[in-house]
Amino acid sequence: MKSVRTSSLTFSNLRRFVLAGTRSYRRRTSVPVIAAGDVADGHGIAVALASGASAVQVGTAFLACHESRADPLRRKMLSARVGDTVLSKAFSGRLARGMRNEFIDAMRPHEASLPRYPIQSWFAAQLRQPAIASGRSDVIAPSAGQAASPVRRAGR
Repeated sequence: MKSVRTSSLTFSNLRRFVLAGTRSYRRRTSVPVIAAGDVADGHGIAVALASGASAVQVGTAFLACHESRADPLRRKMLSARVGDTVLSKAFSGRLARGMRNEFIDAMRPHEASLPRYPIQSWFAAQLRQPAIASGRSDVIAPSAGQAASPVRRAGR
């Protein structure tokens, strides 16, 4: 399997590249483009729409809404800082972004030998209910988007 190096390309540089590509793509087609990822506020929505997106999907940011029924483990993202989210194959066998925890850190040296999706996903799912019952957030897949760090509770 080929290794992917992401440290030399910052997310803000990638975002600029993608948004510029969106504008160019929209000039050549009538297919709608939906921007998603790293959008947590009105500014992000405005930038995506100004760059040619037809719509914007906002995900992690809604954890901050008082109507959210997110469990306490998901609400932990409200206090996330840059670097608290990482890419890992530990929970699904596919590369996914989540809140860094002990399980992700322990599995990092073994990621190359983990079973592929959906087998690894099944194994990790077996931990979920017992972990929730015992309050163990360190072994649950804490999915989080790139915009986890700027998310803040409404009214703060």
